[in-house]
Amino acid sequence: MENKPVISTRDRGLSISIFRRDKDGQATYGACLQRSWKDKATDEWKREQINLFPDELLKLAALCTKTYNDTIAYAQQNRPQSSGGNYPGQPIDGGNYPENGDFNDSIPF
Repeated sequence: MENKPVISTRDRGLSISIFRRDKDGQATYGACLQRSWKDKATDEWKREQINLFPDELLKLAALCTKTYNDTIAYAQQNRPQSSGGNYPGQPIDGGNYPENGDFNDSIPF
């Protein structure tokens, strides 16, 4: 008898399925995280999976969110400077003005 998932969620090549197993009169659940892709070299579908306890799903979601945010922050901090020039900015908040009033008025904007 095939054990079919009681819950299944999919987004493109990613899926999570929840399976129920009855043991000694009690229901236990397991989560299967799966990624599928088509191998361009062999034209075959490939699959990898990891089995988790359901309570690990929230931990995984938090780790993924943190890692995504850290990756974006790292990429922004380490991207090349834009080719638009590196012009100094003048403060508009009332602070750090030159003492002699000599502003750099050659800023092109």
